[in-house]
Order: sequence, then structure tokens, then C-alpha cells
Amino acid sequence: MNGNTPAMEPGATASSYPDWDMEPVVEQVWKDLGGTITRPAIRLELTDVILSFERAPVQTFVPIFLRRRTVERLRTGSTVATRKEQD
Repeated sequence: MNGNTPAMEPGATASSYPDWDMEPVVEQVWKDLGGTITRPAIRLELTDVILSFERAPVQTFVPIFLRRRTVERLRTGSTVATRKEQD
């Protein structure tokens, strides 16, 4: 989600952007959490968080929000995996 990464357009889905590289955000989140969460778990959570921003009218700050929300979810334990276990 830098100058080389396309921003999602309103109405798009995450799968509409197969070339979007989330690895820089995964690495930032991994570092923020001190390496205590696996990268695959971070990718799973980040993918879910991305879906909540796909219709954002302004995409400029989305990478910041993605990182913050993903870190918050992983720190509090309110993750995709725990929500699925509760169902």
C-alpha cells in the first residue's frame, strides 16, 4: 500500500486485487507484536481486516488503519480464529 501498490476502489473485493502485496504490513505487525504471532496468523487476520476497509472512500490512510486494527485484534485475542471457535 505504498506508491507501487494499487489502492482498492469502492465496491471492490480483496480478491479483485491479487497483486496487492500485504507482506510489508504483515512484517510491521509481526515486529509490533515482537514476533509472538506467526506470519500466517497475521495474514489471516489482516485479510479479514482488509475486507472492512474495501469500501473506504479515501484510501490514503488505510494501511495505517489496517496495521492498527490487526495489531489490536491480535493483542486482545479478538481474532478470526477465536470468533470462529465461538460460533
